[in-house]
Amino acid sequence: MDQLEALISSNPIECGACQKCCQNNPGIQILPEFGDDPDLYAGNTEEIEGHLVLKRQSNGDCVYLDSATGCTNYENRPSICRSFDCRRGYMHWMGRSRKDRLAAKKAGQLNPRVQREGEKQLKQVLNAGQ
Repeated sequence: MDQLEALISSNPIECGACQKCCQNNPGIQILPEFGDDPDLYAGNTEEIEGHLVLKRQSNGDCVYLDSATGCTNYENRPSICRSFDCRRGYMHWMGRSRKDRLAAKKAGQLNPRVQREGEKQLKQVLNAGQ
């Protein structure tokens, strides 16, 4: 797994086009301990189960997602958005049992579209490394 992590780290993902991680997300957290300034998101946050998260549009997409142009707050996006890599998410969930994955999906913690994108992106890196 260390070799795979090194391969991913040396091949940063080009984000922005698919927007899958911004769609139907259960809640993008604002984390001041990782440099997020809650004031930058004033009026666009809510508290869910003790966590400050970005509001969602009626379709479940992030409040800042514009389907035509992408993130409308890209320069000030939360730390989770800046560091997210769907390939690592895919590896994390594939390391869990099918039962755990199904339970996470049912609870809204696992977005199958993001998982498929993570798998696709991971395969591209692996194929390029051969």
